[in-house]
Amino acid sequence: MSQPDEPTVSISLGGYTHTTMQKPSVCVEVKNEGKAAINEIKVEWVYEYEAPQDGTQNFLATQGAAFTQITGQRPVKAYQVGRRDSFTPEEGAKEGPLEPGETRLYLYPPDWFPAMLSLVQSLSPERYHVAITMNGKEEVAIPGNVFGEFVEKKFGKKESQ
Repeated sequence: MSQPDEPTVSISLGGYTHTTMQKPSVCVEVKNEGKAAINEIKVEWVYEYEAPQDGTQNFLATQGAAFTQITGQRPVKAYQVGRRDSFTPEEGAKEGPLEPGETRLYLYPPDWFPAMLSLVQSLSPERYHVAITMNGKEEVAIPGNVFGEFVEKKFGKKESQ
C-alpha cells in the first residue's frame, strides 16, 4: 500500500511504429493517478543474462581508457551480467514534473527492439521486466511474464530460419 506522499500511477503497455523509420517497437504510457506532481520519472527495460557474457571489447571501447587512467592497469577481462535500457518520452512531450491527471508516453527505441524481442524469446520471464523510477524510488512496472506475453502476441514469434 502506498504512503500518502508516494506517487500513484497507472501503466499501460502498447506498440507503435516510428513515423520516419517505419520500424515497430513498444511503448509505456504512465498516468499520474495521485494528488501530487511526480518530479522525476524514468522507465527502463531491465534484464539479466542466464550466464555472464563476455563484455571485454565493449568495456575497452567505452571505459577502458578511463579505467587505465584511474587504476594504472589495463583491463584483462570484463563480464556483463545484464543491462538496463531507457525508454524516452515521445518527441514533443511536455518536460518537467508529471502533474496529477497527466499522462506521458515513453517509447523504446525501434533500432533496439529486435534485440529486445530476441531476449524476450530466449530468457526466462523472471530475468526481465520494465522498471519505473519515480522520485528516486524504483519499482517493477511490468513483470516479465506480462511483458513477454504482450510482446509475443503483439509482434509475433520469431520466424524459423
